[in-house]
Amino acid sequence: MISALVSAFAAPASASPDGVVHTLAAMVPGAVAGLLADVTLVGPPEAADLASICDYAGCGFLSGADEAELLRRGISAARRDLCLIMQAGYVPGAGFLEELSDLARRGPAGFRAAALRQSPQGAWRLLARGPVRAVVAPKSALLAMQASGFQTLARRLRPERAMRCGVLRVG
Repeated sequence: MISALVSAFAAPASASPDGVVHTLAAMVPGAVAGLLADVTLVGPPEAADLASICDYAGCGFLSGADEAELLRRGISAARRDLCLIMQAGYVPGAGFLEELSDLARRGPAGFRAAALRQSPQGAWRLLARGPVRAVVAPKSALLAMQASGFQTLARRLRPERAMRCGVLRVG
């Protein structure tokens, strides 16, 4: 099983209630399938709607001004040794559960990190790689990173594998 953290810090649109709801809703099939043990949302204190969304969704919520500190706290509190960290406002594409299941079977010792990239739209999808919007990595590797936020964390992890499913922007 895997612990999931969703960060609502990336951009104003990703912290919108609609973007957060879509991302959390995308986690439900993983929880039902027994892949996700727990989900925690980390977000800025000025996004007051996030606490009530988490209450309705039945997930944890950490609020504060420092994304890096909240990610560290969320990772430390994660119930499993393998963690998914995703930016709010994105949902995984088709095949996500199958790929996540493969990573869970390998366990935290089976790989360094995997990345989910934003799927480019239009003609660019054949030529460009989108930015990393989610990572799956062992809890120990995530805690060892000294990162100032999600993007720095994703860069420093140097994921060895890109998940084919990718992520799509919502909201």
